[in-house]
Amino acid sequence: MESKRWRWNTREIILAANLGLVFGILFMGWNIIWGFARPLKATGLRDLFYGFWYIGGIVVPYIIRKPGAAVAGEVLAALAEMLAGGEWGATLLISGLAQGGASELVFAATGYRRWSLPVLALAGIAAGIGSFVVDYVIEYYTLARGVLAVMFVARMISGAVLAGWLGKVLTDALVNTGVLSGYAIGRAKAEESA
Repeated sequence: MESKRWRWNTREIILAANLGLVFGILFMGWNIIWGFARPLKATGLRDLFYGFWYIGGIVVPYIIRKPGAAVAGEVLAALAEMLAGGEWGATLLISGLAQGGASELVFAATGYRRWSLPVLALAGIAAGIGSFVVDYVIEYYTLARGVLAVMFVARMISGAVLAGWLGKVLTDALVNTGVLSGYAIGRAKAEESA
C-alpha cells in the first residue's frame, strides 16, 4: 500500500512538467535581477539573490508530496531555462540536480510528511549548499576564503527566504484559490479545514 502512495499519477507528472517550464522561464527573468546585482559580486553578497533559482525544488514537492518531486521540479526548471537559451548552458542541469537533490534529502528525512515553513526553509538552505558545491567546483575555487564564506552564508539565507518562504507563500496562495484541490497539498488543506 505504501508503494502505491508514492507512485506518481499522470496529473502530477503534467503539473511538475508545467511548473518546471514556468519556473525555467521565470529563471530567465531572474537573470536580469542577477545582472543588476553584479556590483555586489566581489563581496559575495550578490548571492543573497541566488535562492530564487531553488524555488522549483520547493514548490513542486510542496504540492505533490512524493519522492523525486524536488529533483523533478529543479531539473525540469533547469532544462527549460537551458532550452530557452540560459547563459550557463548544460551546467544548469548539473546545478538543478544538485539543488533539487539537496532539497530532496530534507523532504526524505521527514518521510515526505512535514511541510511546515521551517522544513521548506531548510530545504531551501540545503539547495543553497548543493548549488555552492557545484559552483565552487566549476569556478569559485579561485576566490578568497572570506568571499567564499560570505557567499555560502548568503546562499543559505537566500535559499531559506527566496525558495522556502516565498515558495510557501506563493503555493499557499494558489491552494486558497482551489486550483490545487486535486493534489496532495489541496487534500491536506481540506483535511485541516474539516
